[in-house]
Amino acid sequence: MADENPPAGETPAQADGPAEGAQLRVLGQYVKDLSFENPNAPDSLRAGGEAPKIEVSVDVNARRISGDDFEVSLRCSASAQRGESASFIVETVYAGLFQLSGAPDD
Repeated sequence: MADENPPAGETPAQADGPAEGAQLRVLGQYVKDLSFENPNAPDSLRAGGEAPKIEVSVDVNARRISGDDFEVSLRCSASAQRGESASFIVETVYAGLFQLSGAPDD
């Protein structure tokens, strides 16, 4: 029977031995790309006029780097437009490097 309180620094699964099945390790996280544009400043900051039309999109991609290492990226973009004039455009890609072992390829 496993100890109720495993030694310091160990989780209950570690105290019982190595866990079976898939394991995921976070190797790093980083901002891969960041862009902000305000092409019509300062006119785009003036109050009044019609409300801006705002569009937001989110996309997630994953690619194998090598072996069990994968890069997963989250791309977020938003833009605001008043009539034919762009108020702002912001885009960012936030990514992480992960190691996935013990999982089937499918």
